[in-house]
Amino acid sequence: ETVDSPCTLQIPEALQNFLAKRVQKFGGFKNYFEFLLSRFEIILATGNLAQSSRVKTIYQKKNLDLEQLSFRPKKSDWFKMKLYREGLGYSIAYLVTYLVILDELGLSSIVKPFLDGVVATTINKVLL
Repeated sequence: ETVDSPCTLQIPEALQNFLAKRVQKFGGFKNYFEFLLSRFEIILATGNLAQSSRVKTIYQKKNLDLEQLSFRPKKSDWFKMKLYREGLGYSIAYLVTYLVILDELGLSSIVKPFLDGVVATTINKVLL
């Protein structure tokens, strides 16, 4: 089930070409957003993005030529991002931009297969 009203993010102009290709490949930003979470949520969940020591939320830098993007994510995905926003101290737009950058760097082809291999190997050693 998707959220009731559109969610808006601001993504730096420097990522727009890459983002447009990925959105086209996945058939929309909602699907790409789900992909990003499936690949990189472990990075957010394990705190590999340094927690902010500030009390208030950290937003993206100024002068990045941010472009608005509206979409309707699954409620569960948006709720997760809100939890990460509170726990890590970064805005949701900052976190999504971070995930897009990880994907642009090619880490999507490394992270999940590596974790799947580590998890499968550990389970096989412990349980089988």
